[in-house]
Amino acid sequence: MKKGRNELVEFLVGLALCASGLFVLSQKVIVTSSFGSYMYRGYHINGGLTVVPFIVGIVILFVSDSIWGKIVTFLGILIIVASIIMSTSFRLMHLNLFDYLIILVGVFGGGALLAKVLLNDSGGGRGSEGKRGSKGKRKSE
Repeated sequence: MKKGRNELVEFLVGLALCASGLFVLSQKVIVTSSFGSYMYRGYHINGGLTVVPFIVGIVILFVSDSIWGKIVTFLGILIIVASIIMSTSFRLMHLNLFDYLIILVGVFGGGALLAKVLLNDSGGGRGSEGKRGSKGKRKSE
């Protein structure tokens, strides 16, 4: 006779495993940003050049109330945000094998437990036949 699974316990264990693996990973990653300058397709771009479209858009907004001023201002903001994201770099610190295994087991094992519980279709909901067959009779009969 099979015991029933406690899906809440599996969910909480999977969540704890995944959180602990991501915590260890976050302690081993160094995030740096150098907004002052960055490389794009081999060209060295200064951070001040990314503000020029934004300034031009603001000037167009004040000189004339056209849609072009709004578009250029929005594109300037988009370029500034993209340049901040592009200038961010992630580096992984030196890991020993134990830390690496803790990260892998935590993230992927916890994620697998979470996926198992969240994607399980044996809850007796729509489309599930439960313990009865397609004719409405129990399978053991």
